[in-house]
Amino acid sequence: MFVLHLRGSHLGYKYGHEQIDFERAANSLPKYRHYDATIAKTNRFLESLTQIAGQDRNTLFIYVPDHGEIVNKGHGLHRRDRRQCEVPFVIWSEDEKLVQHARMLVDKYSTGRNGEKMFNTVSLPLVLAEMMGYEVSETYRNQEREESRYIFSVNGNFYPIEMLE
Repeated sequence: MFVLHLRGSHLGYKYGHEQIDFERAANSLPKYRHYDATIAKTNRFLESLTQIAGQDRNTLFIYVPDHGEIVNKGHGLHRRDRRQCEVPFVIWSEDEKLVQHARMLVDKYSTGRNGEKMFNTVSLPLVLAEMMGYEVSETYRNQEREESRYIFSVNGNFYPIEMLE
């Protein structure tokens, strides 16, 4: 198992990409182009990882950023804004059974209301543990599902996810 923490898309976007990425973002609006170029750089890096990982069918690739971003404003702001919390979640493998198993575990730890399912990444360690064969008790899973209904704000408070604007 490898864990990589990418710089990703942070303010100062023009320093977070290369010219090839800036060219890939040519169709973006000018005020978003440098941000979109950082996304293009991340995509290019992830593509190279999947090519390497694809050489072994037993590889499961999971990509999830550690935060969202309000473009041109940043993250970690004292606002209950969905854009700071919603992130892509990518599961990939050459082995479709591995992907299905991972998706089943993500669903098992997902919560939701009014037909909307949501996975809080605080549950990711339990998904990874179960992927590696560890058992998690139903009591602990239920506790995790309850706790994952909340976000922890930079102001030190917890908020129900439904309160995100």
